[in-house]
Amino acid sequence: MVRVTEWKISAFNILDYVFIHNLASMSTFSDLKNEFYRYVADEIDTINSQRGFAEYRAEVYKHYLLCGIELKLNQVFESRFKRIIGELLLRVKSSGFPVSTYLQDVLNICGHSNISCLDGTVKYKLLAQFLYFDFDSASMSFFNKLLELKILSTGRLKEHKMSRKHKEEMDRVFLRVLMFCEFEILKKQIIHNYSNMFMRLDFNDIMNGNIRIIKDLLVLINKEINHEEMIFHGDVRNVSALAGAFFFIEGSSRNIYNNKKQINYRPDYNIPIDSKIKAVSDLNDEEKKICTEYAQNKMKEYGYEFIQRTFYDNSVRLYSLYQFIRIVFDNVSIDRKWHYNFVDQLYYDDRYPEIYKTGLRQAIDGLQMYKPKNV
Repeated sequence: MVRVTEWKISAFNILDYVFIHNLASMSTFSDLKNEFYRYVADEIDTINSQRGFAEYRAEVYKHYLLCGIELKLNQVFESRFKRIIGELLLRVKSSGFPVSTYLQDVLNICGHSNISCLDGTVKYKLLAQFLYFDFDSASMSFFNKLLELKILSTGRLKEHKMSRKHKEEMDRVFLRVLMFCEFEILKKQIIHNYSNMFMRLDFNDIMNGNIRIIKDLLVLINKEINHEEMIFHGDVRNVSALAGAFFFIEGSSRNIYNNKKQINYRPDYNIPIDSKIKAVSDLNDEEKKICTEYAQNKMKEYGYEFIQRTFYDNSVRLYSLYQFIRIVFDNVSIDRKWHYNFVDQLYYDDRYPEIYKTGLRQAIDGLQMYKPKNV
């Protein structure tokens, strides 16, 4: 048996981490987020155009602006918070962007919006939520890039069937995901007073596709982000299967079966967390059919084709964990705990009652019901 290498383990852990954030962002999307994020995205596009930034440089500046906006909206008077801002400004400067201009751009974007109307659900993990807003599924584009680099492998991807849009944005997503991880690491190191040096990415190495350097970078990120995957169990077939489940649940959460024409680029409303939520398993045949078609079309854009029943079957596997992630993310964001990483609560936090921990273990165990056949 071929030994699983350290960089493959690292790739899965990072992929898992991004997928959890995608699930949380999808599950808690709302009208307010849609309106504010669209405004921010338009403002950033205008700034990049005015500054003459294009391609990857525009993507890097957008990332830094989003980091600054997240920090500005969650601003508190704590020494560790100020250290994060200070370190971010060093990175802005080292990337060749004028710090004074950058700060003014952040202030202008925040100043032109009605910040007082924004609640914690909009501000919390803004950078992570923008990965969902900007891209259909950052985790799937990240996964496809790992396949392209031959860091992971699967026979299911049909590259010639991938949509032009996703082919063009795959490198952008890969860069944004790695920068997102860098920001998460930066916050974690400062918040918990880690003594090691702050990790800094070399964007040229990433964009040049140096596989050896990228593999080493994945190992470093995995070590610093300290996340152990809980969803995919190291099986590439599980990634595409649960990505299909992701889109099936997205279709259900957007209630597309009640309005078949409502296939917008992003959800327009949020599902309230209460006992009235209709579980995926309660969908009638027509609703399942429409959600399946929605998921199937989404997966085709990424270059994957599955028999129709797999989308619903896998959504049942994922749905309990999806609910846990939604509730935890919502609770933390409403409390505006800017420094708290909701992902940590998915590892049997002792502050939660036993009934919660039991339910969470059952939800995670339910993911293992799927036994993929050898391909």
